[in-house]
Amino acid sequence: MVIYPTMTAINISLTSNPPWVENFLEAVAPHEERIVESRFFSEMASGQLPIEVFRFGLKNFYPLIEAFPKFMDLCLAKIPDSDEGRLAEKWLKQNLRVERQHARWFRDWAIGFGVPAHEFEAEITPPPPIDAINNFLWRICTYGTLVEAIAGLNYAIEGPTGIWASRVYKKIKKFEDRDGVGMVVSDSWWKFVFGVAPDP
Repeated sequence: MVIYPTMTAINISLTSNPPWVENFLEAVAPHEERIVESRFFSEMASGQLPIEVFRFGLKNFYPLIEAFPKFMDLCLAKIPDSDEGRLAEKWLKQNLRVERQHARWFRDWAIGFGVPAHEFEAEITPPPPIDAINNFLWRICTYGTLVEAIAGLNYAIEGPTGIWASRVYKKIKKFEDRDGVGMVVSDSWWKFVFGVAPDP
């Protein structure tokens, strides 16, 4: 049985984007596309990624997933003592609980896809191109402003993740008949881990 974390509702009113947000989204779109259209995510989304490469990615991206709550903790220290600050603090603390659970789910996914469990019991040192994102987030969350840190965590990371996860979901079951893959990825599991639902 999987226990999903509970969250207290926070009332948020959705509004249309002001011009500066639209300009920002247009400016970062090419950089976001470079991530989601990279060979690794493209072949994962098409179901063509070699299973050993898939496992390599699951193992070496794990330190990012595992460290995410720690990066969010660094953001908490930057929150001002104000009404807006208390709302931001509440939101971050709720997300911390969710991100801790995400790390456990991601580890289960990797093990279910054939990464030996013992490999998560020792320090994982990702290759420099993957570890660069961990170093960036540590620096921006430690030395950047609150706005910069939140933007780095919850837009630069979560934004592309939502896009590639929704693309990968459509083909993820292609990997279930590969040697060493013993996990059946259900719709509900994928929705809770990545926050995306399958296409109707």
